[in-house]
Amino acid sequence: MLRVTDSRNRNFTLSKDITGGGEARIWSVQGKPQVVAKIYHNTPAKNREEKLKAMVANPPKQPKTHTAIAWPLDLLYSGKKFVGFLMPNISGNEPLFYFYNPKKRNEIIPGFNWKYLHRTAFNFVVAAEAVHTKGHLIGDINESNLLVNANTLVSIVDTDSFQIRDKQKIFRCPVGKPEFTPPELQGINFKDRNRMIEHDLFGIGIVIFRLLMEGYHPFAGIIPSGRSVGRVDLYCIQQGVFPYQQNSSVTPPPAAPLFNTLHPKLQKLFIRCFSEGHSTPSKRPTTTEWKKVLNKAEKSLKICFKDRNHLYYNQLKKCPWCIKMSAQKPLPPPKQKSLPPSKFSQKPASSKRGQKLLLLLFIIIVGIVYMPTDKSFFLSLKKRSAALWHESIVNYSIYTVRPDDYLSKIAHKYGVSVDDIVSANKRRYPSLAKNPDSILPGWRLKIPRQQ
Repeated sequence: MLRVTDSRNRNFTLSKDITGGGEARIWSVQGKPQVVAKIYHNTPAKNREEKLKAMVANPPKQPKTHTAIAWPLDLLYSGKKFVGFLMPNISGNEPLFYFYNPKKRNEIIPGFNWKYLHRTAFNFVVAAEAVHTKGHLIGDINESNLLVNANTLVSIVDTDSFQIRDKQKIFRCPVGKPEFTPPELQGINFKDRNRMIEHDLFGIGIVIFRLLMEGYHPFAGIIPSGRSVGRVDLYCIQQGVFPYQQNSSVTPPPAAPLFNTLHPKLQKLFIRCFSEGHSTPSKRPTTTEWKKVLNKAEKSLKICFKDRNHLYYNQLKKCPWCIKMSAQKPLPPPKQKSLPPSKFSQKPASSKRGQKLLLLLFIIIVGIVYMPTDKSFFLSLKKRSAALWHESIVNYSIYTVRPDDYLSKIAHKYGVSVDDIVSANKRRYPSLAKNPDSILPGWRLKIPRQQ
């Protein structure tokens, strides 16, 4: 347990070490579940305290739905020594990687389809725009600093690494991941360079591309000549070679979705971001442009009549996902080794079927023998059926949860309380009783009708 105070001399007890990274650890705050504390391992750099004070004084605007940016709330001290800061508790979210990776996404949230990925990209751009509006920059954009929940809501964390503007003073972002870094910043010391909004826009484009293209990096590809260039994605970033553009010297990975799977307006923005933006960074699409096109693309999606899990744009004649699946060669079945006969071999299937038929016949005979001779049994069965019908049809409406829903919003829509919805559904969805905000897209909730 740790005891700390904030800038207003309020006392806090840090009770549980939740997780940690290279320079700090996250602690829960006793009696304050809505916040957590980030405590640095070693004495922070001299300007870290000043930077965090500037952040507390200049927060970005948060949406009403959730905490989109885990912004510092107050500084923390042990005695008079600065040790960390308070920030909102972002719980129930997973790193972006689990959503743009198809295998991981299906494991944690089956049914989170392409439409929801468009909405996730849109919500990320909205959060990034809120940061930019205050004159700040994210700087270190990467999949670990973006957390997503089942409702497609995105939260940006590790905000103390942002580049912060406080009037005329700039506190730089000292870190960055190469595969999200624009060509003009590759190989430089981030501590020595003020970042520009165009640098963030490059990383934003990377995130959107990976969300919509099954996790593939826009600069990953195959060099036909086979020459060694080290990491292909970093080579292509530095050279401005976008594999998905026509006549590119590098081809996309064979299993990647085709570029024309994307909406034509999205294709144009990606070419501007990754190809034209190489020589002229100011050509990279703005957050406003991304929002407009992502919204348009999402609205033009339609469901494939062959597979309801496939969505594609209405300007395409055929489902690109079905085409992609049909082009993939199925793996040959594994070869069966012939085993020598065994005295413990299984009984023939016909013998097992006979045993099942005998058991079924026995159950029918017992049912006939013990069936009541009067009408009371049938009358009570009829009453119970009618009661169940009345409860499920008359007393309740059924609502299918959408990605942008939360329980209080649904309750307000139907004029009932959150507790009423939880009570009606906790047997089918036990997690509701513990956390009413744990609803997932696709759930069919019973909504009590007003009497």
